Amino acid sequence: MNGRAPARPEPVVIAGTAVDRILLTQLPDIVEQMIGSHRRASTDYRRLPPEVLQNDVKSVSTDAVRFYARWLREGASATPKEHDRLADSAARRAEEGLPLEAVLSAYCRGIQGLYLRLTDAAGDQDLESVRELGARLFDCLREAVNAVTGGYVDEVRQRAGAEQDAKQILFSALLDENPSALVDNAVASRYLVLNLALGRHPDELRPGINTTILGRRVAGRLHKTIAAATDDQAMTSLNGRGGIVLVPVEDGFSRRHWADVLTAAEQAAGVPVTAVVAVAAPDRIRATAVQNADVLDVLRWFERPPGLYGLDDVLVEYQLTRPGPARRRLAATLEPLDHHPELAETLSCYVENAENRRRTATRLNVHPNTVDYRLRRVSEVVGRDVTEPSGMHHVMAALAARRAEGTSFPRESVRKAAGE
Repeated sequence: MNGRAPARPEPVVIAGTAVDRILLTQLPDIVEQMIGSHRRASTDYRRLPPEVLQNDVKSVSTDAVRFYARWLREGASATPKEHDRLADSAARRAEEGLPLEAVLSAYCRGIQGLYLRLTDAAGDQDLESVRELGARLFDCLREAVNAVTGGYVDEVRQRAGAEQDAKQILFSALLDENPSALVDNAVASRYLVLNLALGRHPDELRPGINTTILGRRVAGRLHKTIAAATDDQAMTSLNGRGGIVLVPVEDGFSRRHWADVLTAAEQAAGVPVTAVVAVAAPDRIRATAVQNADVLDVLRWFERPPGLYGLDDVLVEYQLTRPGPARRRLAATLEPLDHHPELAETLSCYVENAENRRRTATRLNVHPNTVDYRLRRVSEVVGRDVTEPSGMHHVMAALAARRAEGTSFPRESVRKAAGE
């Protein structure tokens, strides 16, 4: 290396004049032409206030043309100052809500206009210069697009991060019942409280799958679906197994709408979704979320299918499984089956299959008559006739009580752990 600065490129000359000089000598007219082109071609630019067009947009357009002229003259990349000017202007467009595609289109339109203007008087002898001009202008455009995109995206990320931080603070304050953290946040009068429990994704059963990544993907798709359905008003805490969603509501909520939202979420995430919903005032959100979690337990204990539920859907089951001596005694009803694992498994499978003996037989790989025999034996062992509605209702409640007490039958626990 000899330490010399890179040699300047030969000037691009068309119709006897260096194009960089044309840009500088005709600068005001070129910029006005650019702004007029933006307004004619872009609805987004037509909607900008005149002050923005005549001050900020005009100023940055002037900077851009000067940058193009220097590039054509010196062949050097944008200086830090030039880069920052373009990036700062793009950040302001992002703050104003102008779409990124509109901003980038304006730069492409500007370069196109310059190319047509500078080659308008070109003759046959200028063919190589016209080609060289096109190549150098594309280089200019690449530099400008890099600066503009970087500035725009940085602003969007910062704003999104600030909004997300504010949401997270409010979310935590509502769940923690921390009134001091609510002072600087806009609090709605009521919130929809949604507790979610997710089933297993089919990919979890594949060997070698990174379940952490899979869980994040599932949670991300759920969040995206719920955000779209609530105009990004929802506050969420989700993972691959479920979580909590809070949505400000002023006029109640449509159960049918939320059932549709959950259906869409299931399809997007590829997992079954069970949800419990309620509406609560800010000072009751924590208690409501705890109650919703209890209802989710009840739904699991009674093996309800995925879907949208409220407390009213399982009032009897909820009350039956509340902690206390009654639940313990109810669970104890089935203790004699601890010594008859085959009968316990048949009873659990029969309940899971909506008391359908043929489906139960198929699941257990036995004859339907065998199922009938075992159910009669269950009736004898526990002292409740499970072939009668009253006896079956009692036994179903006892099964749920055992699950609530954490005393599932051994084979039943193994089957659950295997995801059957």
